[in-house]
Formats: sequence, C-alpha cells, structure tokens
Amino acid sequence: MQNFSVASSNTVPTIGRLPEHNEILKPLDAAAYLQLSPSTLAKLRLYGTGPRYTKAGRAVRYRRSDLDAWIDARLAGSTTDADCRLPKRLADPAHLPAKGGRQDRSVH
Repeated sequence: MQNFSVASSNTVPTIGRLPEHNEILKPLDAAAYLQLSPSTLAKLRLYGTGPRYTKAGRAVRYRRSDLDAWIDARLAGSTTDADCRLPKRLADPAHLPAKGGRQDRSVH
C-alpha cells in the first residue's frame, strides 16, 4: 500500500521522496542548486544557453539530472579551455542560434 500525505485540499499528494536523479525542481530551487541567482537562471533560459527545462502550463521545472548534465558540459580544465568553449556573457551572439534560420546579411 502506498503512503499518501496531504497537507490541505489544495496540496498535491506526494508519494514519499523521489529518487535524487529524477528530482523535479522549481526555478528557485534549481537556481539555489546551481548557486546562481534566480534572475540569472531565467536569463539563461531566455537565451537558450541554460540547462534543459520543461513547462507544465506556465510552470517551469528542472530535473536535477539535467542540471547536473549542464554543469558537466561546462567543465573546463584551464582558463584557456573555458575561453574557447564557454560564452563570456549570458547572451554571447556566437553561442546563440540564428533567429528564424536567416543568415547574416551585413555588407562587408
């Protein structure tokens, strides 16, 4: 028999604790886990340079495993390595996908 706990009629029932690798985090908790400010995490999400996330309606959620994968992908062995692979700013144009698939039409 499963053990459900309900605090009030507006609370979602929970079944114990999820395994750590499947843990679902709200943006505030994900930011704390990454040791980033919530606004930085929101900007990373906006620019598409942050960890993978999902949405249920308007609610944004992160899997702990996706946060760990994002951290692992950003590991660098030296500052030179980091300079070559990682953006200097949150919205570094070199690391952002082109909008609408259009190519740069600037005149040289």
